[in-house]
Amino acid sequence: MLAIRTTLNDHYAQLSSVDGIPSKGLLDEWVKNMLEATENKVKLEVMGRRKGEFMAEYHKMAPLGAMLKRIEREIDLTQKTYFALLTSLNDSKASQQNNELTTNLKIVAPPFLPSQARGGKRLVLVAGGAFGGFFFVAATLLGMGLLDKSLRMPSVAQQQTGLPVLGLLPAIDPKKYDTNGYHQRSVEHLARQVLRRVSADATARPYVVGVVSPLRQEGKTTLVQALAQRGNDIGLPTLALYPAGSTGISASADAMFYDADAATRHRTTLDELTRHRAAQARLVLIELPALLEATYPVTLLPQLQPVLLTLRASRAWQPTDQQAVADIRAATAAPVEIVLCGVARYDSTALIISATG
Repeated sequence: MLAIRTTLNDHYAQLSSVDGIPSKGLLDEWVKNMLEATENKVKLEVMGRRKGEFMAEYHKMAPLGAMLKRIEREIDLTQKTYFALLTSLNDSKASQQNNELTTNLKIVAPPFLPSQARGGKRLVLVAGGAFGGFFFVAATLLGMGLLDKSLRMPSVAQQQTGLPVLGLLPAIDPKKYDTNGYHQRSVEHLARQVLRRVSADATARPYVVGVVSPLRQEGKTTLVQALAQRGNDIGLPTLALYPAGSTGISASADAMFYDADAATRHRTTLDELTRHRAAQARLVLIELPALLEATYPVTLLPQLQPVLLTLRASRAWQPTDQQAVADIRAATAAPVEIVLCGVARYDSTALIISATG
């Protein structure tokens, strides 16, 4: 029995696989499957290649589609513009035809066509422009001169105030150097006028000069400093008195400061004001406060010999100024003369040259 079983098992193993599949059709099935696998692999390769070709064609044609869309939009816009222009042209043609049909125009005079060209009007226009420009400038200057009420020059100041002009101080431009010495010559001329009177005074008492102005900042301090410096330069004993609070004055032995309010209240005399230093000086210069803006010691006015009234050339002469001068004349018999300050160079040249000549 054992031998028979063994023989049957061997026979079954030869006829069947381990999985129980008959070995008779196993080879045919393997060959069939191998052929299908090979065929599918080839098909897959062909499909991959076709897909690549399709993608390449897609990438090539996609930009062309966008370009075609843009061209179509441009064509559409051009057509719309053309149609709009065509519509406008048709409307214009219709309007022109309507005007031609409704308007009956006749030529009254034929046009004149000269055989030679006429000359232009350029010369006439240039001459007219030059004359007009000259007339406009002249009228402007004349109008400015007529409307300008400032004292600006010595002759105008003398005419408006009725007072003689002793001298002037030209305006100084800090940006320009005084190469011709206009300012220095005007100061020297003014100083000579005052010093000549000091020399002509035969009395032993000091020659007292009062410097006044209706308003502040009209050149009083500058004038007193210039006269004091000129007197000291020639060796003339000079004493200058300034109101307390004056600025821009360097301390020196020939300069004193006084309280104008206290001198007015106490009716101080010149000797009391200078602490008897005035008797030792030959020339005494007294700067009084602004006549219209502060109080000033009236007791000093009778001792003044000339009164120098400083006025800015850029200001106009007012009735209040006239009243201030009348008050000064009522308090002293000394002559009142004008010193014009801040005069422009072209307005100051005449007086300086005539004085030096």
